[in-house]
Amino acid sequence: YMTEIVRLMVQEGVLTAEAGSVSECDITRVPEGVRQVIGRRLNQLSEDCNRVLSVASVVGREFELSLLDLLLDDMSVDEILEHLEAALAARVVEESADSPGQYRFSHRLIQQTLVEELSTTRRVRLHASIAEALEQIYEDDIEGHAVELAYHYGEAEAMVGSERLAHYSAMAGQRALNNYAYEEALAHLELASSLRSDQAIDDEGATLAFALGRAQAALIHIPEAMTNFGRAFDYYAEAGNVSQAVAIAESPLPQWPGRMEEASRLTEKALELVDPESRSAGNLLANYGRLMGIQEADYESARQAFDRALAIARDQGDLDLEMRVLANASLIDAFHSRTQEALANSSRAIELAVQLDEPLYEAQARFSAFQTMLFYGLVEDRSELLAIADTSAAEKSRDRSWLSRLLWANQLISHMEGNWDASREYSDLSLSVAPSPPRATFTRAITEFEMGDFSLGEANLERVLETGGLTPPGPTAEQALICLVISCASRITGDTSQLHLGETAANNIINSPHAVPLYLEAARSSLALMAVQQGDIETVRELYPIVKEGKLRTLLFINDNVLGILAHTLSDLDSAERHFDDALGFCRKAGFLPGLAWSLCDYADMLLERDGEGDKAKATAMLDESLQISSDLGMRPLMERVLSRREILKA
Repeated sequence: YMTEIVRLMVQEGVLTAEAGSVSECDITRVPEGVRQVIGRRLNQLSEDCNRVLSVASVVGREFELSLLDLLLDDMSVDEILEHLEAALAARVVEESADSPGQYRFSHRLIQQTLVEELSTTRRVRLHASIAEALEQIYEDDIEGHAVELAYHYGEAEAMVGSERLAHYSAMAGQRALNNYAYEEALAHLELASSLRSDQAIDDEGATLAFALGRAQAALIHIPEAMTNFGRAFDYYAEAGNVSQAVAIAESPLPQWPGRMEEASRLTEKALELVDPESRSAGNLLANYGRLMGIQEADYESARQAFDRALAIARDQGDLDLEMRVLANASLIDAFHSRTQEALANSSRAIELAVQLDEPLYEAQARFSAFQTMLFYGLVEDRSELLAIADTSAAEKSRDRSWLSRLLWANQLISHMEGNWDASREYSDLSLSVAPSPPRATFTRAITEFEMGDFSLGEANLERVLETGGLTPPGPTAEQALICLVISCASRITGDTSQLHLGETAANNIINSPHAVPLYLEAARSSLALMAVQQGDIETVRELYPIVKEGKLRTLLFINDNVLGILAHTLSDLDSAERHFDDALGFCRKAGFLPGLAWSLCDYADMLLERDGEGDKAKATAMLDESLQISSDLGMRPLMERVLSRREILKA
């Protein structure tokens, strides 16, 4: 008879004939015609059978005989079974072949129809009875059924109040959190927290705040996470519960512009509470080193903290602590241009993380290694970059922050190769995981500009600016991305109208005493490019030797090519030639085709100006190659630029 129901649904427009099926989420209320068809089927069953089914429908699509036995105390088990046999014969329910005593309604519409036939009061009372019965049945495994209990106590809240709902929501959230199901955990924990909002914080409230903070941090709701971490930590510290306070500070506290001071406060206070030679001290020092290295740009203090933590780990043979320390150290090494240390530490951290099955720290170490290899030009083979940017560990950890970073890493690799379709796909994936951070949007903006879709490029650039506006104007990744994207966009489009925004972002980094070298070098290279765009020779002259001393090889532009442009602008054509040769060699080795095409065009410009023996022929060959690459990749703005140079040559 389900065929009859489906046909009726098609006739009434509930279900299209093309779809042929209906999702449960498509039905908010059973249509009247469908209800009548199901009702006619149910009317063929006895009144007591329908009562059994009505109670079962409130339990859910699936239900157990043992639960019905508790709920229908005026019927014996045999009587309930007799009624279920009748429902089975009518194909209203199905019995599990593997688990005797377990049943399910043969279709969600049948269950929903039965539920809707009950009065609100009757449904609420049944939900309360079901919740109490479930507590009795599952008393030895109550956590495993917390979701069911939270659901039924939620439906019965008008009758029994919110205390049990809050309790089981918190329990369900904690269980989901332990299974890395962060979205599910957040929903349960936010509900539990809202139900306790008018209560003073106590042990249960502090436990809830810590769990909620962990879920929020994993989903990149950083300000809210740090607020909850702080509330829980302060409560435990004041209550004298040192172990719980320290556990909060030991966790991988998120580091976010404007909230890093809170992470430092918790870590420093926790260090005062623990034995300086304990494992807890090692974990806290690992976090503290990371904070000092990024927040204060104090590499020496960070290194000292890491060294102390490593000594503890190695004295105690604690591989887990060693992994945590090295993963954090590799990140700081990368930010501070310590390339050999970064690669060595990330390699060992990945090795330990795989051995210990710690995907979160593996993902973090992979990202550190990727940054080091790509940004500092340590790319011998494209396959090495792709291997280190593997997202498997991040996916397993379900941590959105590191997954979005590694998806962006793959997006950036695709962009540098000129594989625009793959770059866009990774951009979409990265943004679906973490919509707020601007990395994926920043790279997407330049992709669109390279392809000549300036309107899409502008839209993505605006998103980068909006996100950057939500963070303090200091030496942050957001400010670095702003000056990078504006300098790149202006170079491609020739539009200088937003250079003042890029200059402000760059100067926010350069003028800060707490800027890490990675951001400083990005800001200086960007500012130098913007000075070229504006014909500001004095700024170019000031920045050229500083940029030349840096270690960065690539961002979205090839830094050797930037140096060539700067030297050309200063009429130091021999130095420009050396820089351009370095850029071409690097791009060819790494397979970075868009960078190669731009470097060829810029090199040709310099040769045409120098106009020495053989320069014109060499420039012509370079423009031909640049045109071939840009045509193959669909880089319309560069194609137009190269064609204009060729016209000049013909003239």
